[in-house]
Amino acid sequence: MELKKTQMKVDVKDIGDKWNQLPEEEKNKYIQMGKLQSEQYAQLKTVVQQKPPKVKIQTRIELTSICKIIRRLDKAQQQAVSDMGFHGILSLRCTHIDHDLCHWLVQNFDPSTHSLNVHGLRMLLTVEDVHELMGLPSNGLPVKLTESVDEITNLCDELAMKNKFVPFPSLKSYLLETKDAGTEFKRKFVLYIIGALLCPTTKAGVHQSFIKMVKNVESISQFNWAKHTLDFLVDRIAIAKVKERSAMCGCLLVLMVPPLDV
Repeated sequence: MELKKTQMKVDVKDIGDKWNQLPEEEKNKYIQMGKLQSEQYAQLKTVVQQKPPKVKIQTRIELTSICKIIRRLDKAQQQAVSDMGFHGILSLRCTHIDHDLCHWLVQNFDPSTHSLNVHGLRMLLTVEDVHELMGLPSNGLPVKLTESVDEITNLCDELAMKNKFVPFPSLKSYLLETKDAGTEFKRKFVLYIIGALLCPTTKAGVHQSFIKMVKNVESISQFNWAKHTLDFLVDRIAIAKVKERSAMCGCLLVLMVPPLDV
């Protein structure tokens, strides 16, 4: 150990002597090189230490609440959900939307071709993909929405509709407390799933245009909910990209899972 310390002192002294013997012009050259390297190191250190800003998109998807509701459904209620064609929702376990991932996916999604571009590889998103992921009916009648409430005025009152939206809190409160598996349960369950997962908007509720679709609960399973979910998402992505909005409407969960076929 003593030998190493002595050797180090000698080396340092030799370096100092050689430095002192250099002409001023040569010294200035090395001094400038040292300053340049110090500046480059400082810049690199700053870049490495800087964390990319977290992306926070605005979405009304309520995965945690949906999973909480699903966990407390009894067998009769689960059967009612399956009878309406929404059996896939019963298997939902995801409780988190990755905002950074969804933002990147939206930026790389082409609404005109329904495809996602991943490093030059184009992945087509189809109705069948939505069916496999969400367990929704992928054939049947098209979902036709209407703004008119003339035929469902009483139903709108029963659902406590406000400003053209049935608020989430009232739907959630009912679904978390009821033991019913009949018409009211079916209607409110589907409306909540539509507004909080399949076709969410920027509002904390489901739009009145969907109410007519659940008026007759026996016909709910006859509609192509997978196609409507996909069309709604694609349409809202197109709008968001044109207007450069941070608010994301539609079922972003569909984007987070890769399509079955590439």
